Amino acid sequence: EGMTVEQACQVAGKSIKSYEYYRKSDEVFRSLADRTRLGAVEKNFADQAALGLDFVTWRKKYLKQETFAHQKPHLLD
Repeated sequence: EGMTVEQACQVAGKSIKSYEYYRKSDEVFRSLADRTRLGAVEKNFADQAALGLDFVTWRKKYLKQETFAHQKPHLLD
């Protein structure tokens, strides 16, 4: 909140060039960046489909990555 794109990139450890690349090449990123930059009336940016997902399922769906065994022991307790 309240950051410029440049400041947000710096905090995230990314360059402005990375931001521009993802903005051009990724429609979902562009949409979410626009929503964030313009601000929403409600501060509910969460994808409703993500609510209630466990981490392993969320990671597979949104990051397209498997969760390795060493990453989930605390999830199996």
